[in-house]
Amino acid sequence: VKRGDRIPMFLDSIFMGGFPTYTDSPAALEGGTFFTAGGGDGEMDRYCIPRHGKSVNSLFVDLSVREVGLKELWKLKWHREFDINGPWTLVGGVTSAIWDEAAPWMKGYPEY
Repeated sequence: VKRGDRIPMFLDSIFMGGFPTYTDSPAALEGGTFFTAGGGDGEMDRYCIPRHGKSVNSLFVDLSVREVGLKELWKLKWHREFDINGPWTLVGGVTSAIWDEAAPWMKGYPEY
């Protein structure tokens, strides 16, 4: 597998599975919102939780383990159709102002 270090296999989450898409917006409220109002418009919010400060721990397909910044989640290759340069990435055109409006709790988090 090419770039196995960018393909998540297991990571912190609030639910036992998910299928995030590159267009999923972040949850407006901190801490994951699977069963409550204020969640994102997809399944990325199951993983975008501040478990370890501004990051989650992840095991990758190449069996490496590392912290992943919460905004970096949109740069991982979740599946073949996942655009790692999608609208929630710097390359895709996201700005700090867009992040701050969508998820004010992540203000000041590193951007990718």
